[in-house]
Amino acid sequence: MTVTDTLLGEPVIQAVGWALLHFIWQGTLVGVLAAVALRLLHRSAADVRYVVAAIALALMATMPLVTGVQAWRSAIASSAAPSEHLSSPPGKAGAPTASAGAIPAPAPAECAIESCSPGVLTSERIERWLPMVVVVWMAGVALLALRLTGGWLRIYRMRTHGAVAAEAPLQAIVRRLARTLHLTRSVTLLQSRAVDVPTVIGWLKPVVLLPVSAFAGLSPLQVEAILAHELAHIRRHDYMVNLLQSLLETLLFYHPAVWWLSRRIRIEREHCCDDLAVSLCGDRVVYARALADLEELRGATTQLTMAANGGVLLDRVRRLLAAPATHAGRGPAWLAAVAAVLLMVAIVGGPVGRQSVAAANLVAASDARPDALTDAIGKIVGGAQQHESSGQMAPPAPPAPPTPPAPPAPVPQGVETSIHSSQKDSSGTFSWSRNGEKLSVEYRGSFELNDSDTDIVRMSPGGHLTISDGGWFAGHAVEFTADGSGNITRRFKAGASERPFEPEGREWLAKVLPKFVRQSGFAAKERVARFLSKGGVTAVLGEISLIDSDYGKKVYFTQLIDQARLVPAEARRVFEQAGREIDSDYELATTLIAGSGKLLVDNATRKAYFDAARTLESDYEMRRAFMAALEHGPVAADLLAGLLDASRSLDSDYEAATLLLKVVSDHGIDGSLRAPFFGALGTIESAYEKGRVLQALLRRDNLSAETLAATIDAASTGSDYETAQVLVTAARSHAITGPARDAYVRTAEKLGDYERNRALAALARTENNR
Repeated sequence: MTVTDTLLGEPVIQAVGWALLHFIWQGTLVGVLAAVALRLLHRSAADVRYVVAAIALALMATMPLVTGVQAWRSAIASSAAPSEHLSSPPGKAGAPTASAGAIPAPAPAECAIESCSPGVLTSERIERWLPMVVVVWMAGVALLALRLTGGWLRIYRMRTHGAVAAEAPLQAIVRRLARTLHLTRSVTLLQSRAVDVPTVIGWLKPVVLLPVSAFAGLSPLQVEAILAHELAHIRRHDYMVNLLQSLLETLLFYHPAVWWLSRRIRIEREHCCDDLAVSLCGDRVVYARALADLEELRGATTQLTMAANGGVLLDRVRRLLAAPATHAGRGPAWLAAVAAVLLMVAIVGGPVGRQSVAAANLVAASDARPDALTDAIGKIVGGAQQHESSGQMAPPAPPAPPTPPAPPAPVPQGVETSIHSSQKDSSGTFSWSRNGEKLSVEYRGSFELNDSDTDIVRMSPGGHLTISDGGWFAGHAVEFTADGSGNITRRFKAGASERPFEPEGREWLAKVLPKFVRQSGFAAKERVARFLSKGGVTAVLGEISLIDSDYGKKVYFTQLIDQARLVPAEARRVFEQAGREIDSDYELATTLIAGSGKLLVDNATRKAYFDAARTLESDYEMRRAFMAALEHGPVAADLLAGLLDASRSLDSDYEAATLLLKVVSDHGIDGSLRAPFFGALGTIESAYEKGRVLQALLRRDNLSAETLAATIDAASTGSDYETAQVLVTAARSHAITGPARDAYVRTAEKLGDYERNRALAALARTENNR
């Protein structure tokens, strides 16, 4: 296992990597919206533009955080193990999150087909570079963090070295201005040789540093205006905001929009303080001249400080002289509100943008399971409270024939199926699309279907249901409305015109309503019972093959397993079809585990089960499925040997060791199992995990001499400590004689002095005690 594979299997690395990549377009989107909003507000007050820019920067800070959390949850849900990927490799999709804002995992469908061009930028290829992306990002953050730390140390030194209390007249001016600005915090006024212009540092205990002779050539009114500017920074908590900006610039340093927007915030911040200073001193010309005089004293200022001559001074002076005399730095609130709403569109743009990226094959949606959607719809009849969820469907497989169905045909490129839903109480929406075919459902209240799933037979009083397949002008729609007594009124529309429900609307409804029922998983329990009563297991399996969603397939498979008494041949068909048709590792593993307790009745059924489990590419899910099979009675030696051979494909040392520990605890490994067991053990690179398995094996009482010798021979874990621990455990648990003793001494001689002496001492004590 390479370092890249190890890093790639970490959910945190996956989440951070995808968050960083997603932020490229997310930051650009917010930056463009902010630029448009600021352009529209260029004649507004500075504080309006400041609020808009600050909201935009806050969105930039929030988006990668939300994306990372959602991606991490997706990785945990799909793997729950360090070796799992956020995005499933080709052929298998991981389990998704159940949140409507979840970041979609990269889907394999685009390159699952052999005809996929090697030059196409697929999510799998991007995924392989995620560890390097994260490493480069961390290096950049570390360098900028050093720069930020250096600035903070310089500020601390400015505050504590060479600074003395300012003169009494200046202290009096500051106290008077602080009262006018309603400043409740105590402001310390110091004179320092470390600064060239008045500077504010600190937030909770702010300090204003004045150059020793900066005010020598300024009039009292100019001095008051300059001090008012500095106190305005304190009143507005600008130091804290500036510090957060610096942190954000450090974390998202690679995106130019962050630097641009942060610079705009600093410019507007100075404009806001200028306006406030002018409103206090009353003469903008006097204040502009004071700024020009301070420019002559300009020196290098630290980014974390608030200097009176910060920003683009010439632009500030021009703005002051051109501004209307009544401008006091307070713009109309509605402008800020409107601009804020415009920028919040960036949040809504997140899911839309993700779908656009999916269409561009940078990020494609993997098969997901709309748990909350199906659970909610399943409870509509009872009027149960429902929750928000979202999911996405995979392309359908062909119907299953009465005999075990053949493998499905390759999915054609361009197929895209998705489900999105959101519910609150007894209302919600549902949408499904594939190959240009669309279906949307909006409902309020509860409803029931007829036995053929082609009509609504009952609705709750006041309920409403709309089913449509397209836009306003080209699509069709049926509206169901129930009055206070539950009487149903049906209306059919073709485009923008209303048409008779009988027979046009009913014929159209009979085509689209079964799709809604099938894809949403609504009433799966009742439908499976109906199919069983009419056509048996074959009818249910045929219906499952028509379902696009891996989650929906799992729901129907689970209901079939729960409701039917399957004979071994039927159980084999269930496992075989599940292995062929379910792409999601999570859903397939869950389906197999659901059947492991009831269906593993003979060796042929177990073989079908293991064959399906071997198609899993998630180490966690494969181990989970194998262990579920071991929970239900002894397994034939040949099948167990096959399981051990299959476990060699597990990349995760932890998952492989956990499975081997289960085999050790439940089965002996003598005879035909010895070679496949130690072959699987040899794939474990972690000294700790390998030692954990060997010590568990050595604690068994019934080891044969051959197995004991093989165990000691395998004790070289790569760690002297772990190897010595295995040898000590062997010496304490068994009589080490013959080939086992030769292997013990041979292995101990390879250790360092301390661990070798410890292992040999344990052997000597055991022999002396005998």
